[in-house]
Amino acid sequence: MTLQLWLTAAVAIVGNVAVVANGLLSARNATRLAIKMREVDRRDGHRKEYVDACRAFLAAARLLRAAGDRTRSKEAETALSELRRAVAGIELYRPDLADGVLGAALTACERLVDLRAHGAPSGSITAAESECRTTLSEARTAIAIDLPDIAAS
Repeated sequence: MTLQLWLTAAVAIVGNVAVVANGLLSARNATRLAIKMREVDRRDGHRKEYVDACRAFLAAARLLRAAGDRTRSKEAETALSELRRAVAGIELYRPDLADGVLGAALTACERLVDLRAHGAPSGSITAAESECRTTLSEARTAIAIDLPDIAAS
């Protein structure tokens, strides 16, 4: 009878230890899952912010084109400001893109607006317009390659 009592006590102790170990392992797995989910959410949030900055860049480029020939117009200043803000937003996530193609497009647009404001000869304005159009086209292409899902929208 004593052996049976000892055996029952040992089984009860081992059972309780197993329950505690199972709880600890479950908690560890839940913590790991929560960390992975947080990383995925953070990555998705960063991607959304990056996509929003790219959309802002494209919208500002359209706004700048719409400003047209108006010299130093309020629309051109607003468009340049929005373009700068968008490039700064993109730079947080893709500095290589912001320093490369998008930076060149921003510089070309600033130069065009500056030439128009100072009444430069029409030949230099035409060349600046061509450069601006080309660099904006390259920037759109780079964004479309990087984010094919927003290029379609």
